[in-house]
Amino acid sequence: MRGKVKRFWAVFSLALLVGIFCRVPPVEARNDYEVLWHETYAFGSVNGGSLVDVTPDGETIVAGHTYFGWFSSFLIFETDENGTLKWNRTLAYSDVAYAVKALPNGDILAIGYDYGFMGLSPDSLTISRFDSEGNDLEHYYYPMPDTNVVLDAIITPGEEVILVGKIQTYGGKEVPEEDVWILKLDKNASVKLSKTYDISQGDVAHAVALASNGDIIVAGESGNDYIMDFLVLRLDENGNLKWQKTFDKDNEDIAYAVATAPNGDIVVAGQTTNGEENDVLVIRLDSSGNIIWQKQFGESGEDGIYSITVLPSGDIVVAGYTNSVSASDMDAWILVLGRSGSVKWDYTYDGGSYDVARFVDVAPNGNVVVVGWSSDNILLMAIKPPQQELIPLPEPQRRVTLLTTLSKLWTHWFFKYYDRFDELYATALELGVDNETLENALNLHNEAIALLQDGWGKDNLDEIRIIFWTRMTPFPKLYKIREAYLLEKEAITLLVNATERLQTF
Repeated sequence: MRGKVKRFWAVFSLALLVGIFCRVPPVEARNDYEVLWHETYAFGSVNGGSLVDVTPDGETIVAGHTYFGWFSSFLIFETDENGTLKWNRTLAYSDVAYAVKALPNGDILAIGYDYGFMGLSPDSLTISRFDSEGNDLEHYYYPMPDTNVVLDAIITPGEEVILVGKIQTYGGKEVPEEDVWILKLDKNASVKLSKTYDISQGDVAHAVALASNGDIIVAGESGNDYIMDFLVLRLDENGNLKWQKTFDKDNEDIAYAVATAPNGDIVVAGQTTNGEENDVLVIRLDSSGNIIWQKQFGESGEDGIYSITVLPSGDIVVAGYTNSVSASDMDAWILVLGRSGSVKWDYTYDGGSYDVARFVDVAPNGNVVVVGWSSDNILLMAIKPPQQELIPLPEPQRRVTLLTTLSKLWTHWFFKYYDRFDELYATALELGVDNETLENALNLHNEAIALLQDGWGKDNLDEIRIIFWTRMTPFPKLYKIREAYLLEKEAITLLVNATERLQTF
């Protein structure tokens, strides 16, 4: 036994030295989110930015619409990483934008919608391909039935197009029956999938996202007679239903945005009524649709949500509008949440009139890019997340040894905090710490355990403890193990601070 203890402390000491000489940063070394720049753009009389995507080299592609006279035209333009306009194009055959994606070869794929002219021609979806300079290489049409409405679209890595919305059927009734509708097209507008889903009288899909395994996540609303609930569906790549969930806060609740987290969780955002006004509601689900947490944001005014994304760090960025949070008129609102749903940062943009943040994306360098509109102009901004110094990669021949050593170090410190959790949690519960703090701490604790098990490829913590006493160890996922340590530390810190405050008083 003594030999095993010596061997562990030898590994621990080596890891400590490696940490010193590789300048492993303290976990507290963070700064705040920072708005790098914001710009507005005008091309016609009224302009709106609906979507944004960032190319691998940092250029920003924006898609939206602009009005010349009474008619809207599809608009697409590109800026450099500082917001300087490089080119812009409008399309005569399409009116508004639904999706845009920068492709690895430099081309750009965009989904638009053409409204039929005064009933003389049908509405159509448009799929357009541009080169890196915005030249229209090819485009295709998909005629839209009158009963179908498209509300969101995404472009997959395989250049397929997934659209969601609703299909309306009257069936002799005054109020139409609405079902969720999903359509998948290839890049040439050929149909690969078209399905409907009937949950209640009124079912509408407002948003769609793609899971890492190819599953399709749909979010929207379901209900009857103006009493609506959040609706979330998980489908396989062929549209077969895996599960469906509705979430009710006893109000009119509608989901308008959905995204997936790096660990497979699903975050859904929308609106819930607060008296005569609306608040933002964000719900985090596990991959099976079970609620991890739900949070409501907003005050006495009108607050809304259009887009949500999850950063590599795990932070959640919500984009929308508010006139209740430091807002005079309607202001664009960027809200950043931690993994447990607590507010880490919020920012309002006031251009002097009606301002909205419509879509949010993450650039390859980690910056957050937001597009929307300010009065009659398109609004574009870049936000820099807090920076954490990265551990320098060692030489290839030393990488396995160093990664294993560092992983064992962080696992050791994880267990230092983990072994205190149950006692601290019981103390906090006995002292009457508020339920939200207890829930946040428990969620962080459980997520940390899952990350550590995934990082070591083990099913339980006892197997991981044994790793310290073995010569041969599995190749670890360092970033997940370090993240597990950070989350467990955050959980302990929450409980310690909460109990100390109560004991002080």
